[in-house]
Amino acid sequence: MIRATYLGCPIVLLRYNFRSGKSTGEYTVLQLKFDADMPNLYLRPAILPGIPFLSKASGDDPEYIRLEGDFSKVLSLDIQKGYEVEALEVLTPDVMEYLMDNCKNFSIEILNNHLYVYDGQALDTEAKLNALYDTSRYFVQTLGPVLACMKAANDR
Repeated sequence: MIRATYLGCPIVLLRYNFRSGKSTGEYTVLQLKFDADMPNLYLRPAILPGIPFLSKASGDDPEYIRLEGDFSKVLSLDIQKGYEVEALEVLTPDVMEYLMDNCKNFSIEILNNHLYVYDGQALDTEAKLNALYDTSRYFVQTLGPVLACMKAANDR
């Protein structure tokens, strides 16, 4: 487990092993904690199955959202009903482009004030570590200001 802070945002990087019945798995997990709640959502590669242990941030009655362009061909998005506007505030066109270019093999879950990035591959090279580090920096730099604005609007 690696713990760090970037621009005031706590970051945890760890390896998660699980066993559920006969299936087992190993994931690299990147966790970011923000000061503001985000809309609960679950992104997964459109061509890969979801991660079996996830709680599905979208809840018991998820709503599938089809986003503009080729995004839905690359990543599938489920959100909790009633949070479409908030999800679109987070998933701006530049964020969607970054996700398609850099996170198409990751599953991403947002629960309250945590963002989790799940990678089903072993973190066994410096290049993979740097890619996750770059992803964490991108989310902190990009989502941090958006979330601060969302929090300020909700506090009013």
